[in-house]
Amino acid sequence: MKKKIIFWVLFIFYISCIYSQSYYRKFEWENFDRSGYWISCNISKKDLINSYNELGLTKDQKKFEIEFEPVEYTYSSQAEKKRKQREIQKMFDRKERKARKKWLKMLKKNGFIIRNNKLMLDHKGIFQNNLHRVNKYCGGFVKIAKEQGLNFYEFEKLLLSFVQEIKYVKVPLYRGKYYTQGLYTPIEILVKKRGDCDSKSILLATLLCSITETKMILIDLKRHMIVGIEGNPRSGQTYLQLGNKNFILCETSTGVWLPGNIDNSIKRQLKRGQYKVIKLY
Repeated sequence: MKKKIIFWVLFIFYISCIYSQSYYRKFEWENFDRSGYWISCNISKKDLINSYNELGLTKDQKKFEIEFEPVEYTYSSQAEKKRKQREIQKMFDRKERKARKKWLKMLKKNGFIIRNNKLMLDHKGIFQNNLHRVNKYCGGFVKIAKEQGLNFYEFEKLLLSFVQEIKYVKVPLYRGKYYTQGLYTPIEILVKKRGDCDSKSILLATLLCSITETKMILIDLKRHMIVGIEGNPRSGQTYLQLGNKNFILCETSTGVWLPGNIDNSIKRQLKRGQYKVIKLY
């Protein structure tokens, strides 16, 4: 009994040590006017682990499979045989619907959805799950905004330049044995200080929406992703109109792209309608 108590005390101590650890990160970047900025933060390992737990599927989890045990039955006529076959089929259908509903719920919990019979990332769910986590590390941005009296457009540019400065890399499809479809969570990007277009787009959305009440969208293009920020477009800015809302389009991957300034190849895709909108509000 005493040995068991000692084991559990040591185990709890070990877990608490892991979750109390943090990653110190310092970020330095230039805004679009060449002004230099820096912020620092201690990112909780617990937040990183929890964000990992909400994104990723094993090989078996990716596929929906169900097996039915054979059902034996007897019949005295062809009519009774058909009736029993219908009843068994209905029973199988109910079990399949129940199993599929459970599978879809598991996918959602792990950052995925099924759309048009395809396994896809649940970008909106990942965004929502990480809002409260990212907000903890926004103090440096808020401090800069207050000290310099930035308006919303200036603050938007501050965050966009910060995200663009983060190193662009191609993200592996797997994290260990877990399939992530090549996405880093917002917390993961802040820890690793690198990411790809959709990872960085979700990071910008979580940063801006955790501090302000603005509405945002993701624009899913062919092998690329950008973001849209609700607002009144300025002269020369590229925007997308959804209903009575205008969303100014922003490039997050790399380079120095002001809000509303995007590559011509993206403009051509937009003009041809070769994109999907993912609402985050």
